Amino acid sequence: MSAQCGATTRSGGRCKRAPILGATRCRLHGGASPQARRAAQVRVVEAKAARMVPSYEPMSDPVTALLQLAAEVVGFKDWLGGRLAELRDDQWVSQTRLGAEQISAWTAAYERALDRTGRLLVDIGRLNLEERQVQISQRSAEMLAQAVMAAMATCHLSDRLDLRAAIADELRQAAALESRPSGGSR
Repeated sequence: MSAQCGATTRSGGRCKRAPILGATRCRLHGGASPQARRAAQVRVVEAKAARMVPSYEPMSDPVTALLQLAAEVVGFKDWLGGRLAELRDDQWVSQTRLGAEQISAWTAAYERALDRTGRLLVDIGRLNLEERQVQISQRSAEMLAQAVMAAMATCHLSDRLDLRAAIADELRQAAALESRPSGGSR
């Protein structure tokens, strides 16, 4: 954040006043407005979060991270659904001072969570992640097979067809086990 207001004075110079905490303008130049205060609060929270988590590790497996995010979003939606189920009938809707009905914050949060969960799951479905994971596993198996064959050639074992067939069979079985969907038998 700047130590000086970013506004320009009538004389063309820069304002010398300090901006409000988290803002880019002083009180005289709009820093006290409601929208500037909200933006300043966001900046302060973001700066505090950045200090608390100074560095991020590079993501090595974005597919797994995306699936973990989906699980977290679904879990949050389910948690909100549980809170909604605990509401009494009189807590679902409240009356405003003007007499209008207003749905509870829990209901609104649950509706937003449903929308977000649905959008995320549709987006993940469009990415065809399971097929991509199978392709990655197959490429890994092919690289491993090439490395084993190269090692066999180095040890002068490449002419042993029974050994090559056994290694290829074991790799196929390992790939089949890895690509099977988890969560139950068929």
